[in-house]
Amino acid sequence: SNLATYSFTDKEIPGNGTYHFWLQSTDLDGQIEHYGPLTVLVETGTGGGGEIPQVTALKSPYPNPFNPDLNIVYDLSETTNVQIHIYNSKGQLVKTLVDRQETAKSYRILWDGKDDSGRQVSSGAYFIKMSAGSYTKTTKAIMLK
Repeated sequence: SNLATYSFTDKEIPGNGTYHFWLQSTDLDGQIEHYGPLTVLVETGTGGGGEIPQVTALKSPYPNPFNPDLNIVYDLSETTNVQIHIYNSKGQLVKTLVDRQETAKSYRILWDGKDDSGRQVSSGAYFIKMSAGSYTKTTKAIMLK
């Protein structure tokens, strides 16, 4: 019966765009209510290129599960050679998304769910591996058809 105020800061928004948020509340008696969507337009401007990230990081891909497009977001704290590869659950290379030197900033790339030959991949688990300088990280995404 008390009024409560909540706040949330989404630190993984990849950049300019329109984002939708939903809120789920669960009462003490277990009753669930949903609110939203709340639409937020993010515009950081076009001049200056934004802030340079403090750390190099591969963020969680979204949406996950995906079909057919997957957003892959990463930050570079310095100019370096970057490689981003997609592997299937057998460890076979499916797609090379990035293989070049890139400057320090935040990036968002879209994988269209196709392999290097242009064929749509099948449902299943895929692994995104990013290497940038001494940084290496692998994260998982699920393709559902």
